[in-house]
Amino acid sequence: MMPMRKKIAEGKLSITEIASSQQGELSDIPICMDDFLHAIKNIQKSVSNDLLQQYADWMKEFGSV
Repeated sequence: MMPMRKKIAEGKLSITEIASSQQGELSDIPICMDDFLHAIKNIQKSVSNDLLQQYADWMKEFGSV
């Protein structure tokens, strides 16, 4: 999303253009490592450490390997 937000802020792309675009039409928007690093810093976990432990315990008891 960051590259699209940059284009919107620069006035080179509108929200309407994004909403009406088809898959692949915006593939010329460059994505750089800074975009990934920024995203990693700002994302939140979707699974808690407690739940991960519950999954690990379940796998030890019932999982196959």
